[in-house]
Amino acid sequence: MFLIGKNLLATNRNKTLLGIVVTANVLFFFLYELFLKHILINHFINLQDQINKSYYTKIFSFLEYPIIFITIILLLLILFYNQVKRFLNNIKNDIPFLIIVLCFNILIQLVILITVQTLPIADSKYYIDLALRLYQSGSYVNPSGHLTSFWPIGLPAYLSWLMYLSTNYLILAKIFNIVISTIYILVLYLLFRKELTIKGRIIFLLAFTLYPDNLFNSNCIMADYPFALLLWISVFIIMKYRNNNKIILLTSVILALMSYLRPVGLLLPIIFLIDFFKSNNLKISLRHSFIMIIVFCLVLSPWVYRNYKIFNKFVPVSTNGGFNFLMGNHNNSNGGVNFDFQYNNSLQETKANENAYSKGIDDIIDHPVESLLRLPMKIIFSYYRGDSSITWSLKETKNKILPVILSFAFFFANYFFYLVVFISIICIFSCKKIFRNDSLKYFMGSLYIYFILIIINYVGAERYLIPIMPIHFFLVGKYFS
Repeated sequence: MFLIGKNLLATNRNKTLLGIVVTANVLFFFLYELFLKHILINHFINLQDQINKSYYTKIFSFLEYPIIFITIILLLLILFYNQVKRFLNNIKNDIPFLIIVLCFNILIQLVILITVQTLPIADSKYYIDLALRLYQSGSYVNPSGHLTSFWPIGLPAYLSWLMYLSTNYLILAKIFNIVISTIYILVLYLLFRKELTIKGRIIFLLAFTLYPDNLFNSNCIMADYPFALLLWISVFIIMKYRNNNKIILLTSVILALMSYLRPVGLLLPIIFLIDFFKSNNLKISLRHSFIMIIVFCLVLSPWVYRNYKIFNKFVPVSTNGGFNFLMGNHNNSNGGVNFDFQYNNSLQETKANENAYSKGIDDIIDHPVESLLRLPMKIIFSYYRGDSSITWSLKETKNKILPVILSFAFFFANYFFYLVVFISIICIFSCKKIFRNDSLKYFMGSLYIYFILIIINYVGAERYLIPIMPIHFFLVGKYFS
């Protein structure tokens, strides 16, 4: 009787949730048609940036079509809810489903790679240009030919290596992106499988694989997904083999490589060191900590030495920390990505970096109230969109992409993102016991707090959530478990 009552309660709860979402869709459709469409199109038509003007005008000219489509899908889901539920409950082995999902991920990303001929823009273009100069000259130099550490070396070094393998290095990089994406899904499945029921695993796999931002990542030449994959591989292997010295060594190497991709990785070993002391006695914890610190520093040491010779300063990875700090903390900042501040590029990189940090701190001290109010805005700017890969892939392409396809991709990505975040929040407040494994609970909680603190300290942007998005998807799987 208890199980019947519990299942009935879950069914009513899920149908109510679907009903709320459908109602919100219908209201948004009428609001968009009556008011928002005209306002948004007029806004984007008047933009000075021609790329943004063209991209967003096309999107909002046809946005009503994906709204209608998703509403119909949700209505069908409500109509056939019992059949869908029965189908999921009858699955006793999710391994075949996992294989199907992995194959589907590869197939769809290959289709995207072939049909969408993305032109690199912004950060992606800078990374490719740096890689090309590194390949041609053997030195990491800026456009002026001066040795640099402004951008992290990890991705340009990786792209430079691909240039040695093939002249079609961008295609090769995108194929490797598909491999990274597929391994990413598998690692997360293995990490979460004991925490979720079979139904929860299936929903997690479906949600994470079908999330448009993940699918379109195949076309993005960025460091975010390789960094995220290495992060969760580290969590997985340290949880499974934490008492193995070789695994500690491997994890230390991975964490150092992550730092080459993004300097935010430099402090991540602290989270792993705390886990050692939580899980082992003092002697073993000290031994593991010693191994991790030594190996981590050894892997980073060649780059640190190179930077010291150039700048006569200690530079672990890059010199752009001050730039990002000032971007998010100058007195006119709204907390999001913006470039309406002065950064003196004529100075030596380390000096410009120090000056930027100093200016940002001064602005915080001089405007304490505004700086305090800016903190939640940084989080809002990180959560207000979920289409970074869509934008990087579709904003500028060699071939023409139909505007209605842009609308579908953009709307699906953001709608999916909001829905995942919304359900994950409901899970936190409605599920009595989310974690069975205390170690997984620790890593998820500490990693989430760590990356949110980085955002609060520097600047808010949706890309900075990519490493912790698996937490939201896990909570969705848990909600339906």
